[in-house]
Amino acid sequence: MTKEEIRVLLQENVGRFYTYELLRPNEEPFYVGKGTVHARGKPRLFCHEKPDKHNQLKSNIIKKIVGSGNKVRYKICEFFDDEKDALTLEVELIARYGRRDNGTGILSNYTDGGDGICGAIHTPETKSVMSIKRKKYLKSHTDRAMFLAEWSKTHPGEVLERQRKSNITNRSDEKREAKILFYKNLSPEARDRRVIRRREWVKNNPEKEFARQAKANAILGSDGERKKNSERRKKWFKDNPERAKEINQKRIAWIKNNPEKIEKLSQKRVEWRKNNPEAVVELRAKIAATNAIKTRIRLRCLAFIEKHGIDIVAPDGRTSISIWQDFEEKLEQWQGALSGAQV
Repeated sequence: MTKEEIRVLLQENVGRFYTYELLRPNEEPFYVGKGTVHARGKPRLFCHEKPDKHNQLKSNIIKKIVGSGNKVRYKICEFFDDEKDALTLEVELIARYGRRDNGTGILSNYTDGGDGICGAIHTPETKSVMSIKRKKYLKSHTDRAMFLAEWSKTHPGEVLERQRKSNITNRSDEKREAKILFYKNLSPEARDRRVIRRREWVKNNPEKEFARQAKANAILGSDGERKKNSERRKKWFKDNPERAKEINQKRIAWIKNNPEKIEKLSQKRVEWRKNNPEAVVELRAKIAATNAIKTRIRLRCLAFIEKHGIDIVAPDGRTSISIWQDFEEKLEQWQGALSGAQV
């Protein structure tokens, strides 16, 4: 396919992922990769024409093709809505054609594929370098900076779509686990520095912090996201009972050792209730609905225990609805086992 045909095809699939091949003039592939279709900017499969210090073999092949008066040819194998599917096909194609560096085939790839960097977590040092480079570039290319600002204003839908995909990536289990691992490996000094920087930023940017919290609440406050977080939290507490117990003990100790902070929080709650009467009414309605559901679950569980004469201790009536839901699930599993035994 020609570059013009490729561009038209990409414009019809903005926001999707694709697997592609770079071809010699005789249609033989020499590189397989994965790309993302953006509304602007140079497509990923055209970026290989520049010298690549990380893959000299690929650069030499392209240089030889261009030097002989020919052009590199392109082939988009397939488009996908999920990046994982595009990476899977990349791995399959590299395995099929083989790699020249390890003597298994014809490709100039140095890896087996599947190692895309969408949603990758950069270290603070890398982020700092990227930020400095970007600021320096935009400072020396004011026309580009103005174009980006104007583009964002005239394409709000695409901006929101990019933000949505970024939020999905940031909330994925892989991203969350990587973040946990990153913070776990931080030294106490590094953690303290991050906390201090964060507090200073919040103090100096109250409006931005308020907007950030409002945006986060809008995302995390949705029913679907709240349910996901609840299930994720319950699973973690089930899988880490000792750690959960330790966290609970620390929380209790913190409450005992910080009465002044608890008092401040209490005053903030009182003040918030005074300033947000409509939200208070809505919150109370939600609490009442949750308590009603919990009461129905509790009555069902107690009736089941009494009917079958099970020797089991039910949770306290003041415990959360999630504990009662787990307890009812255990009773249903017990009932299923009992039915199977009778059969």
